[in-house]
Amino acid sequence: MNRWQSMFRNRRISTRCRIAVVVVASILVAATPVVASTPPTEPPTTVAAPDPIRDAPVVTWPGPGQVALTFDDGPHPSTTNKVLDILDREQVPGTFFVICRLISKNQSVVSRTSARGHSVQNHTMNHPYLVRIKSDRVLAELSSCSNAIEAATGRKPTTFRPPYGSHNDRVNAVASSLGLQRVMWNATAPIDETNPKEIARRILGQIRSAEEDRRGLVILLHDGSGSRAAQVAALGPIIQRLKTGGWQFVKIG
Repeated sequence: MNRWQSMFRNRRISTRCRIAVVVVASILVAATPVVASTPPTEPPTTVAAPDPIRDAPVVTWPGPGQVALTFDDGPHPSTTNKVLDILDREQVPGTFFVICRLISKNQSVVSRTSARGHSVQNHTMNHPYLVRIKSDRVLAELSSCSNAIEAATGRKPTTFRPPYGSHNDRVNAVASSLGLQRVMWNATAPIDETNPKEIARRILGQIRSAEEDRRGLVILLHDGSGSRAAQVAALGPIIQRLKTGGWQFVKIG
């Protein structure tokens, strides 16, 4: 074998070796299991459960099967807090129509009411008979009360309840100019009733009537302007009856 033949033979052997190495490497790569990359996991999103007080529907008047518990003449340092305790225990919302001249002396009560998610609405500054005073005074009573509520809670009221239920077209027009809608009630008990069982009996009867007529309910109770121990005592049984009847609790606003 001459020198050229030897060189050619060595070259062929070298090429074959390189091919063999490539083939073996390819086989090894193909045989290696592919491990899927795991995307980074994100922490699960926590969705807070609806709060039955804070997240309760807000309406200007309840529809069929809906009920609004409303409380007039507060805030009161003792009675209002007792009402709030019951509402918190029962996990139902309330709407408080406040006499605004009382806010400055009971700021902590109003703050607690609003912070918990209840509705705070306008019951005038000084609780006058609105139909007996001039329009400019009606305007002052309502506007100053709305301003006081907004300062205390950060929310401006959108409804008002005329003291003693006293109103007419003139009063309603003044209120409307301030963005306030009148809200009355269709279930209550005498304000001077001192027997909680009698208060509950009367209101439970009105609940039955509303169920028969398929209409919404606005229940009026009081948390100010005198001792309201009987109304506070009647509140629990009233709430239990409403729950048993499947009523949806709403707020006025």
